[in-house]
Amino acid sequence: MESIQVEIFGQTYSIKAGNDPEYIRELAAFVDTRMRDVQKGASTADGYRSAMARCRRLLGTRRVSAFHLNDARQPLGSGLDRHEKIGHGHLGVEPFRWLMNDRRFARVPMALETPKDPEPRADREALALLRRLRHR
Repeated sequence: MESIQVEIFGQTYSIKAGNDPEYIRELAAFVDTRMRDVQKGASTADGYRSAMARCRRLLGTRRVSAFHLNDARQPLGSGLDRHEKIGHGHLGVEPFRWLMNDRRFARVPMALETPKDPEPRADREALALLRRLRHR
């Protein structure tokens, strides 16, 4: 089985393409474009609503099976996917507040993909912040 290289959101992946490597390239380009669209609007309330509306139209919010959460160390367009602690990067805390209070995703698992220094305190602090962001 042929393995091809594709780039998605600044990261290169090696994917076994089977009989249709062109389809995999097209799919990777689609995912890359959609992720960039979401990131562009993620830091404003209107952008968040727009991104979630696109998600609903293209995928369906019920098909979202997980989130990985991290702030962005580098700005949009840098081509780098460098993780930062929640609220300490270019996104800031508000997009996480909107997500934590979005009832459509209340039961969707979320994993922290943030710097772990110091371990395990960094994760505990991030979890405490995310919990504080939820409206009661």
